[in-house]
Amino acid sequence: MEEESCSENAIFAMSSLGRRRLRVKYVGSKNQKEFLKDLKLVYAADTKEKAETELDHLEDKWGELYPIVIKLWRDKWEM
Repeated sequence: MEEESCSENAIFAMSSLGRRRLRVKYVGSKNQKEFLKDLKLVYAADTKEKAETELDHLEDKWGELYPIVIKLWRDKWEM
């Protein structure tokens, strides 16, 4: 049972990393480092509510510059 759980977590982590890489390609190179730092706060949140708050902050900060990226995150978040 424990082995399955680790496996599922690894698959989730890999798919999360893939999603991050996919979205970052739409962020200008001069902003990628700072954007990823802010995005990490979403992933590092210990509760869903905290993650949603951090996603709101990400949108407040970057939404005007990168509305497509934020929309992609919001669309995936609702799934």
